[in-house]
Amino acid sequence: MFDPEEILDRRTRELAAPVVAGQELRPPSHILVSTGQGRFAIPIGELQGATRQKITPVPLSPPSWLGITHYMESFWPVRWLGVPEGELEEGLTAPYFVLFLRGRKLGLAVERHLGLIALGDEHGREDGPLAQGLEYLRVAWTLSDGTLVLEVQS
Repeated sequence: MFDPEEILDRRTRELAAPVVAGQELRPPSHILVSTGQGRFAIPIGELQGATRQKITPVPLSPPSWLGITHYMESFWPVRWLGVPEGELEEGLTAPYFVLFLRGRKLGLAVERHLGLIALGDEHGREDGPLAQGLEYLRVAWTLSDGTLVLEVQS
């Protein structure tokens, strides 16, 4: 489960690690998350917030929509990130983490938050929306480990 001491110890070790000569330090640019469908990186600038949330199911909603949650004094619909409609496994009703997109009234549920990473945008583009109903989330490129780097279309 959540162990604050372990997180603080790990972060302290990361901050104390020596910097390799010639290695340029860049601030984190993307949040790295995972779902049953894979790993995703979303630009930090596109997020209004990211937190653990309780989600209330809405009867008769599509399978990829989990329900609604209360965040910043209003209600937000919540959808699974990267799970096409009809492919949501039974029993996955309590996500660990919800990402709230800036400028959109939508929460994206993920199973795990894996940390922050610094990425450039020097990679080639891939066409196509991430999933049906998420046409504004497009795959910008794929990292060597299979992580899909996403961009948010206006």
